[in-house]
Amino acid sequence: MASNLENFTHYIIIVVFPVFGFFLLCMALFALHCYLKKKKNKTTLVEETEAKHVDENMRVKENIVKGPHGQPESVMLSVEEDLHVDDDIIRKKKELKAQRNMHASSSSSGYSQS
Repeated sequence: MASNLENFTHYIIIVVFPVFGFFLLCMALFALHCYLKKKKNKTTLVEETEAKHVDENMRVKENIVKGPHGQPESVMLSVEEDLHVDDDIIRKKKELKAQRNMHASSSSSGYSQS
């Protein structure tokens, strides 16, 4: 009698675990199906705008060299340019829902072809 009870428990273990595993697999596949269906209905529109910021500075120095009698002998100019360019890309994402049956609604507008 004890051997029949042990065999019965082994059969329960062998049958119950695969059934639960199959049930969990079905639930995971259903969740994946719902996720893909939801993702398919949405389309993403990305707007990119490029912004450039230019900062330009110019420094001019003038040196006058005087001669022996106090008169200006030569004029020396030095020009320094300082240029900074910053590029910024601004991205904005918009999610749009896909339109279904777009062609079906335009073809059933009530006009008959003859």
